[in-house]
Amino acid sequence: MPLNKELKLRDNAEEYLLKYAKKYSVLYVDDDKPYRELMKDILDMFFDTVIIAENGAEALKLYKEFTPNIVITDIVMPKFNGLQLIEEIQKINSEVGFIILTGFIENVHLLKALELGVDKYLIKPIDKEKFFARLYETIFDLEFINRFDMMQEEMELLSLALELSPVFTLLETDGKIRYINNSFLDFLGYNSIDACIKINENFYTFIKNETANVVYKDYEEYKRDALNFEDNSKKVYLKDKNNTLKAFQLTNKFYPNINTLVSVFTDINSLDKNSMELKKLSEIDTLTNLYNKYKFDNYLNETFENFLKKKYQSVSLVMISIDNLSAIKNLYGNQVRDKIIRSVANFIKKNLQNGGFLARYGSEEFVIIYKDVNLEGAFKKSDSLRISISREYKSKLTCSFGVTEFMYSDTVKDILFRANDAIMKAKKGGKNLVMISV
Repeated sequence: MPLNKELKLRDNAEEYLLKYAKKYSVLYVDDDKPYRELMKDILDMFFDTVIIAENGAEALKLYKEFTPNIVITDIVMPKFNGLQLIEEIQKINSEVGFIILTGFIENVHLLKALELGVDKYLIKPIDKEKFFARLYETIFDLEFINRFDMMQEEMELLSLALELSPVFTLLETDGKIRYINNSFLDFLGYNSIDACIKINENFYTFIKNETANVVYKDYEEYKRDALNFEDNSKKVYLKDKNNTLKAFQLTNKFYPNINTLVSVFTDINSLDKNSMELKKLSEIDTLTNLYNKYKFDNYLNETFENFLKKKYQSVSLVMISIDNLSAIKNLYGNQVRDKIIRSVANFIKKNLQNGGFLARYGSEEFVIIYKDVNLEGAFKKSDSLRISISREYKSKLTCSFGVTEFMYSDTVKDILFRANDAIMKAKKGGKNLVMISV
C-alpha cells in the first residue's frame, strides 16, 4: 500500500482492519478474564483466527502451536510476564507484530519494550479508537514486510533465470565491469567475476567491430559505436576461452542516471540455414539434443507392438512436465525458458536409470519409456528423479510426473491419455508430485 495513504487510513483504521486483518492471526494474552472476553469479541470482528491465553507460559505454548502473526499482551502477569514472552517469541520469529498493554506507565517496562523493538503500547482502560489505530499500524508494518519478502523472492527468481540464460549479459560503469552472468564467464574461461576483472578490467577490449575487425581503443568509442546503430543491435565478435572468434548479436541500453551500459550478447553462430533444416528433418530435438516427438511416436508404436507380442513382461511410460514454466516465460522471455528446458533435459538424461528411452514430447514436457519395468517400479524411479530435480535447483524449479503402464486392452492413444491425465492430477494437487493413472 502506498505510504501516502497512511494518514488517511489511520483516520479510518476500522475500515482498513476490516479489509486487511482477516488473513492474519492474533494471540491475545491477559490474566484479567473480563478483559480477555471483551477483547476477544472485538478482535473477532476483524480476524478469522483469535487465540486467547491467560498468562505468558500458556501464551508461549500456544504461539509455538499456532504461530500467529500478531501478539497483544499485558505486561504484568503471573508465572511469565509479557516482556519475557516477547523475548522468547522473538527468538523463534523476528517478524511478529507486538502490542503491549499495561494498567499503568512504568518507565522500566517501557524501556525494556523499546529494547525489544516494540513501540506500540496501550494504557488500560483501553480506548477503542486508539486500539484500532495500534492494530492498523501493526498490520501496516506486516504488509510492508510481506511485500519486501515477495520482492526478495522475485529477485532470487530473476537471479536464477539470469544465471541460467544462454544470453551473455554484461554491466559496465565508466567502462569498468560490474557484472557478468555465469554463462558469459564460462565462455570467456573464468570461474568468477573477480578473476575476469583482474585480467581485463575494461571489457571493450574483448570486442571486435564487425566492419573494422579491430578492438575499440577506449570505452567512449565503444559506447558511441554501441549506441549509434539501428535498434541498438549489431553484429560483433568475441574470442572464447579457446581463442576462437565467435559472432554475436550485440544489443545495448545506456542508463545515464547511473552511468551504466547494459550489453546483451546473443550467439548467432548456429544460424546456418542448411544446418538448421537438417536438424529439423532429423530425429533430434534441436533445443535439448534429446529425441524429438517424431522419434518418440515411432518408438512408442514399435514398443507397444512388441509388448502385444509379449516380448516384454511390462512396459511403463512416464510423462514429465516442468512446473511454472509458462510463468517464467512470461516474465523473462523465450530464451530463458529455453535455457531452463535444456538444463532440465540434461539433468534428466544424466540421471536416467536402467536405460529408459527419453524424448522431448512438448514445449515443457518429456517422456520416458521403461521396458520390463512395472507401474510400481516406474513410480519409484519417477519419485527419485523428482526429488533429485528439486534438490538440484534448490526447490526453485520442480517437475510434475504422470506414470502409467501398458495394458493389453490399450491403444497408443489410451496410454498417452492416461499419462497426461496423471500429469494434470499432479498439477492440480500442488505440483512437484508423482501421480499414477491406470
